[in-house]
Amino acid sequence: MFRLSYIQILLIIVIFYIAIILSDVEMNNIIQCVNDSCLVSVSTSFVLLIASITLGMILFNYKQYDYEFDESEAVSFFARFGAVIIDMHYALIIILPLSSIIPLFLEFIITGNFSLSFERDFIRPYDYIVQIPSIIASFVLVYYYFYWHLSNDKATVGQYILGYRIVFSDTREPGIYHKRVRLSMLGLWFYPYYFVKALMDKHNSYWDQECATQVKNVKYKK
Repeated sequence: MFRLSYIQILLIIVIFYIAIILSDVEMNNIIQCVNDSCLVSVSTSFVLLIASITLGMILFNYKQYDYEFDESEAVSFFARFGAVIIDMHYALIIILPLSSIIPLFLEFIITGNFSLSFERDFIRPYDYIVQIPSIIASFVLVYYYFYWHLSNDKATVGQYILGYRIVFSDTREPGIYHKRVRLSMLGLWFYPYYFVKALMDKHNSYWDQECATQVKNVKYKK
């Protein structure tokens, strides 16, 4: 494993974002039908695939810097919300380019022409069926992203960059990691209510209260 500071991993994300923007590619996996007119469009690119694979390899192999807790002030609401935004972007950059591989591969089997994109004005029988496992896999992988960090006692990328960690109580009930991820992801669906409530409860979210967890600021050791 190799060690990366929060600044270095932030720079890596920014570099890939700039590369994706400059490459001027679109990532599509859509089916649209209006009356009798339909459009099926699937596309990815080598830049997106390289970003996906590279960020995935970094995620599971980099080592975070040692830290000490800084309890001089509570973790701000904006730090927690910002971490979620960073984490969702990081996870989706890994997941979404890969989700296009299945429909692209099936199109290659049928047509004999391999391309990283295709567009047609008619629907094949399997088009909707192929989208279902892609959507399910995306949700499962986002769930695993958060679960893996919790179960390995590791800050997520967003938490690492913004300088805080989730702290469990000394006694951890069986299934506590799954419980916390489920509740926090449920909270994302109802984020206006839960985040406002967290502000009123001194930044203690519903899932922290239910799972007896705390969030604490950290200072990294050099």
